[in-house]
Amino acid sequence: MILLSSSIVFSMALCALMWYLSDATSDLTIQIDHSSAPCKTQKDTVGEVLKDVGFKVGSNDIVTPALNARVSDHTLIRVKRVKIVEEQEKEATAFESVEEEDSTMKKGESEVTQEGKEGEDLVT
Repeated sequence: MILLSSSIVFSMALCALMWYLSDATSDLTIQIDHSSAPCKTQKDTVGEVLKDVGFKVGSNDIVTPALNARVSDHTLIRVKRVKIVEEQEKEATAFESVEEEDSTMKKGESEVTQEGKEGEDLVT
């Protein structure tokens, strides 16, 4: 049985931790629309990195590489925000003339009982 002093055990643990941190840390860049920033992370996937930095990916956003892709040194994560906007515009609608027979009028005569005017429809 080998007995190690506490200082040796601590040194070995510290050395192992430093090796883990240096080996498991990736330097990468996150680009959101037209802004980019460097990032150092220990996360494994694009989705984990974005979550770790507090970025919420929208359901229509385009992320490359994919959220489940593994990251490594010099990975460039690109996020293009996509916002769907529904626009409406007014469109003129023509009116129709309605002709009705009237027994009190002479044949070929006409009379306007209600003036027509163009209407508007909202078109999406």
